[in-house]
Amino acid sequence: MRGVDNSVIAGFFFGAALLFAPIEMQWEIRKVGRRTKAARGRIVDAVLLHNSSGSDRTFGTGTWHAVVAFEARGRTVQFVSSIGKSWQRPHVGGSVSLHYDPAEPENAEVDAMNWHALLRWMQVVTGLAGIVLLGWAFWALRHSGH
Repeated sequence: MRGVDNSVIAGFFFGAALLFAPIEMQWEIRKVGRRTKAARGRIVDAVLLHNSSGSDRTFGTGTWHAVVAFEARGRTVQFVSSIGKSWQRPHVGGSVSLHYDPAEPENAEVDAMNWHALLRWMQVVTGLAGIVLLGWAFWALRHSGH
């Protein structure tokens, strides 16, 4: 491709990668969905965990983590969420969404936000960026005289 600007070649490669990235994201979402189950849990307690870094020891602070209970495989399972907040203690009695490993229900985590909705928006934006970049690369190739 002699005479073609390197940015056009890069545009083709990056545009194609961005266009196919949403397909890979969807594949990963489905794999995770097959490995985990969604459930509702209740915050039964809150624990203040101190970080071993100097900043927490210096100021005497830590992060609040929810202790969540939920039903799985006919029994009540409890876990401490790894997601914590330094400014707010979790509301005991509050309801939360979570995902857990059916083989090991103790391996669970609170859904801090709706990750699936965020990933779908990322797929849309990434796919559109790929289309725009490929369109630009085709336009630049066509108008470069080759």
